[in-house]
Amino acid sequence: MKAFLDRTTAPFLALAVASALVFVLAAAAPAPAMAQDFEDAEDDTTGAAADSLSNAEMLRLAALEAEAVSGDPLGPFWQGMTNKPKAGVRSNVRQYSYYGENVTNVNFREGSFNNTSSYSWEEYRKQDKTLEKRTDQFSYNAGRLFPFVTSITGNWDWSEDLTTNTAGFTNLSKRDSKNINLSASKTKFQTGAFTNTLKADARVDDQKSVNQGQRNDFSEGSLSGGLQSGTALSEGVTVAGRYFAKSTSGDRSLGNSTSPSSASADSAGFGVYFDRSFGTGRVAVTRSNFDKKYLDFKKNSNGLIDTVGLDDQDKVVEELETRDAVSVEFEHTLQLRRMKLITKASRSTDNQDYRVSGVGLKEREQDQFDVTWGFGVGRDSLALSYKFLWKWDDQRIKGATLNRGRQYTKSRNYDLTWMRPLIGGTRMTFKYHEGLTQDIAEKVHNQNDKDRLQTDVSLRLDRDWQQKFKTSMIFSYKQGQDLSIRESRSSNNNVKDSYEISPGFLWTLAPWLTLDQSYQVFIQYTDYVYSDLESVNRDDNYNKRGNLTTKVTIKPTRRLDLVVRNDYNRRFNATRVVTDAAGNSYYHKDQIQTISKIDFGMTFRVAPGVTLESATYQTEDVKDTFGARDRTTTTRSGEVWVGTKVNKRWGKTRPLELSATVKKYNAYGPAVTATSADYWEADVWMKWEF
Repeated sequence: MKAFLDRTTAPFLALAVASALVFVLAAAAPAPAMAQDFEDAEDDTTGAAADSLSNAEMLRLAALEAEAVSGDPLGPFWQGMTNKPKAGVRSNVRQYSYYGENVTNVNFREGSFNNTSSYSWEEYRKQDKTLEKRTDQFSYNAGRLFPFVTSITGNWDWSEDLTTNTAGFTNLSKRDSKNINLSASKTKFQTGAFTNTLKADARVDDQKSVNQGQRNDFSEGSLSGGLQSGTALSEGVTVAGRYFAKSTSGDRSLGNSTSPSSASADSAGFGVYFDRSFGTGRVAVTRSNFDKKYLDFKKNSNGLIDTVGLDDQDKVVEELETRDAVSVEFEHTLQLRRMKLITKASRSTDNQDYRVSGVGLKEREQDQFDVTWGFGVGRDSLALSYKFLWKWDDQRIKGATLNRGRQYTKSRNYDLTWMRPLIGGTRMTFKYHEGLTQDIAEKVHNQNDKDRLQTDVSLRLDRDWQQKFKTSMIFSYKQGQDLSIRESRSSNNNVKDSYEISPGFLWTLAPWLTLDQSYQVFIQYTDYVYSDLESVNRDDNYNKRGNLTTKVTIKPTRRLDLVVRNDYNRRFNATRVVTDAAGNSYYHKDQIQTISKIDFGMTFRVAPGVTLESATYQTEDVKDTFGARDRTTTTRSGEVWVGTKVNKRWGKTRPLELSATVKKYNAYGPAVTATSADYWEADVWMKWEF
């Protein structure tokens, strides 16, 4: 017990030291923030450190600081309190629910307090299952009581899930989790020529949990803190460094085992940020690592739990996980009138090791280079981009003397976009993409080597006709080539050619009536490269799809909305049977499928706060299969529901609110079960603010 107290009180002592440091730095004479800031410093891409003074975190801290000083420093100490209790019931095809919550907000001259308490009970219709939940969340902001932003947050989650399966086995899944966090931060304060952001957190977590008779408990305390500091070397050039560290210590119980737990992580970064005549950009280096000691179930080399055949005392192990990562990033943006050039390059390395898990040691490395060039010439706008990715990973399985062998992935992608206005208000967009991805492995895994070449070409035309009639047309061609070193793997050795044409229009016939229609024809040929081999059981094939979508929107009055939609889909599948000497291919028709679906929706605002809604659909699916015996299968399905929504407020300041939604569902079809064929859905709640 003494050891646990030592571990959990140490973070609070360290927090006191960190808070004192914040106070000393904040007490320094303030100076205006420099024009070139260091907010662009991103979090480390490796993710090895859990928290960091990233750009998003900087913005969050700045928002908290603005909120802390938003009150009236000359007003009364008590600024007011509001309560918002809410209670309701909910029913649907899956479950019945009863729920309630209360939100309390208290404002002081210096600070505020917020608390949300909730409770829910759920009973399931299709299984013997009940679920009870209780939660409470609070936060306190100290406002301007200190020269830095101080806040305390806490959370309590309790749940009990009792489920009995069809075999009569009952399982209790219960969880009781509590945590409290003390945070202190100061953003953009000056110490001489440096602009700084400082953050410190202390946190305590306690959880008691059981599922399938297995405990998963822990009591831990953690301390984290970070400092980011930057200064301007010259006009438009800024250097910034940051350091973040976190330490966790406590006890964990898993199954029948109990053991001390600990974790430590740190992340350090340095960057140069520039905004000069030659462009804007940055160069940043980040190094991060962590060590985690915890209880875990025994796992195999794939990271999956593997406790089959083990005694209970051998199923849980004391794991030690370590990770070390380094990343280097470069970004540059050059803007010259209508020309813009963006360049990005990065390299990251990552080593992750497990003391007990069968995963053992994993090593990763990734190089990335992207360049995008956009410019305008006359009425034309062009954009060119090239993206290169080279990465590999390796593994030494626990107990092995040699590595598995590196598995490489090399990817190159080229994109072109050309936009140009044509005659009569017509707009043209042309896109071209070429991408090659190669998977290359060492040693025995070399048999899985595969290349994938993807080519996409598309042309889109859009035109507005007197703002009442809009048309569009899309032409598209795609080719995908998958080639593997293993000829017998037919699925990895194929060429697919796809063609698509999609015309459409949107016609506003009247202010209350619109017609939207689109048609799509899609054709795909699949050629299995080694289909002539006896070991390959794939046949070349042909697929064709035709989709016609029609949508009519009617608004005869301000209170009534009607929508009618029809989706008509026709599909053809065929297999190539022979190719003649001239190269002409002949196909055998295998299947024709026609799917037609009609939707209708209505919304009618009966009175202020009262809305009547209804919707229905019907689908017919006809499938003709050709072979030794021709067969026709017809499937029909549909659904209709009618509902009402009510949302009303009462009182001089309208503090009392009632909301109710009630719907009646009826459905039919082969996939509709007895419980979902006829049921009610309702959600009714009342809220009072005082």
